[in-house]
Amino acid sequence: MDDGASRRIDAALTGSMKDFATPSGPDLLGRTQPYLDWQQARRALSLWSFGKSTQTAAVAECAVRYDDGTPFSGVNLASQDYLGLSSHAAIVEAARNAM
Repeated sequence: MDDGASRRIDAALTGSMKDFATPSGPDLLGRTQPYLDWQQARRALSLWSFGKSTQTAAVAECAVRYDDGTPFSGVNLASQDYLGLSSHAAIVEAARNAM
């Protein structure tokens, strides 16, 4: 791996959104550029978690789409229903009975 690629990977994997919570400087657009650069670096490595949306119910394995429209599917470790309990037959039946 060349030095430039290594630096881009390091930039994407370093820090958190907290690092950009209080931008400063007189240039309103310029002071957000470091955050946008970091965000794009993470997007380039498919690490930007806020740019993904589920295309199916939040079950244990689901279809997802990146914010650029690229689809993929896999094990769901990121939603509020990562165990797929909302679609479990016994839970659905219990909800119907309760209603």
